Amino acid sequence: MLTICQFALWALVALPFLLLLLVLTAAAYGHHSLQRSIRFVSAAPCPKCGKGVGRAAALAGKDRYRQKIQEMMKQNPGVKFRLVAEWEIECPHCGIRLYFYPGGNKIETTSIFANHQRIEMTGAR
Repeated sequence: MLTICQFALWALVALPFLLLLLVLTAAAYGHHSLQRSIRFVSAAPCPKCGKGVGRAAALAGKDRYRQKIQEMMKQNPGVKFRLVAEWEIECPHCGIRLYFYPGGNKIETTSIFANHQRIEMTGAR
């Protein structure tokens, strides 16, 4: 029979392993979700020409989004951004510009930000 001290020691030993398992599970889920989004947009037909957009165009759009975010973070250090991910993808066959939103696996022909003005940050409040 376990005493209270033995139980407490086992809990202290098990807690770091449970946290590690939780972090690894979250990382695996995030990777799986990203790969699923890439597969979705790669297989999606272009609304103009009807051909598949392709993996290379999807990865290029994802990389452009990543670079855009890195530039924003460099220009505004210390600012926490709340963003909607928008990958700008060009169809390799006809050149039409598509906008992919991985949060909802949606493809649009116009950006959801096209009608919104950009608000510039002038300083901290």
